[in-house]
Order: sequence, then C-alpha cells, then structure tokens
Amino acid sequence: MKKLELELENLKELAAKMGDLAQSMVAHCVAALADPENDTHYEQVAAEEIRLDQMQLEVDKEAIRLLTVYGPVAGNLRLVLSVARINAELERIGDQTVSMCNHIHLLVSQPDHTPLAQFEGMTKLVETMLYETLKAFRLDDATKARATMANDNLVDVINDDIVRELLSGGPDRAAGNSPQGIADSVAQIMISQSLERIADQACNICEQIIYMVEGADVRHQG
Repeated sequence: MKKLELELENLKELAAKMGDLAQSMVAHCVAALADPENDTHYEQVAAEEIRLDQMQLEVDKEAIRLLTVYGPVAGNLRLVLSVARINAELERIGDQTVSMCNHIHLLVSQPDHTPLAQFEGMTKLVETMLYETLKAFRLDDATKARATMANDNLVDVINDDIVRELLSGGPDRAAGNSPQGIADSVAQIMISQSLERIADQACNICEQIIYMVEGADVRHQG
C-alpha cells in the first residue's frame, strides 16, 4: 500500500473512532432520559465531549496536512474533504448531547417529569440511524447511507407529534399552563429537537459518504 493510501486509511479510522465516541454520548443521553436521577450519565457525556473536541482538532489538523503534503486528487481528495465535513457533523452531535443533558436536568427538576411515550421509539430510531451511518462510513457503503437517510422522515414525524402534544396540552398534560407545566413542556420539546437534529446530522454524514464513494453531491435534493 502506498504511503498516501495508508495515511488516508489512518485519517478515516480516526474519524470512525470519533464517530464511536459520538455514538456513546448519544447512548448516555438516552440512558439519562430513562434514568434522569443517575448523574453518571451526565458526567460521562461531559467527559466524552472534551475528548470529542480534541479529536475534532486532530482530524482537522491531519486533513490539512494531507492536503498540503500530498495534494490528493479525485477519490483521495473526496475522502479528505468528506472526512473533514463528517468530522464537523460528529462534533455537532456531541453538542446536541450536551444540550439534551441540560434539558433532562431541567425536566427532572419538575414535580412530574415523566417523558412522553413517543420518546422511546424516537430514541431507538435515532440511535439506529447513527449506528447504520457509522457502519456505512466504515464500509464505504453508499447504498446503506441512502437507506439510512430515508428514516429521517420518521424522526421528523415523531418530533412533530411530540411538539404538537406538548403545545396543545395533550390528554396527559394535567399541569396545564402552570410554571411547572411550561418548564416540563419546554424541556421535552428541546430534548425532542436535539434528537431530531442528531438525525439530521446523521443524514448529513450519509450525504458525505455518498460523495466520498460515488462522487455524487446529493445535498439540497430534498
């Protein structure tokens, strides 16, 4: 294997490990939503965010070095550009998990802090999307990336359902317009929106996988 090809593989592996870390952070957030009084989940997310930010800098630095030293072209250039973009999306996923933790803290501070039932399906779907996205990245599988993107519509539907129920009061929102009820609803809406954004970021990564593998730019195609 040529030296450039080996270094490109190392760059991709570093990004894949960053993806594993982002996936772990999402899993801790999901666990925190189910067990919000367990501080271990929040502590783990905070610690992993520090490492995720460090890895982002490492990936960016290595990508710039490869562009400067080798001036890659064609598929090799697409790989470097895609990894740099994927790197940014993974860091944003980490940011969303921190936001989720903050809003779960707000939720648990309320007298009745039971999340809506829809969150169970939503979290499973988002976790699956991220898992399949990272698998597609490791395997250079554009077909899997496209199939994963199709699930984003389902996440959007659940998010809309959660927001609609919380804003309308819903059958189980007995707290009504009390300060506690409003804080509870705001926290759950923000958690839902963070999950929806993680799904969007997984789709953005899938778009970069397709570009990396096929050279097709599928962004902004609806």
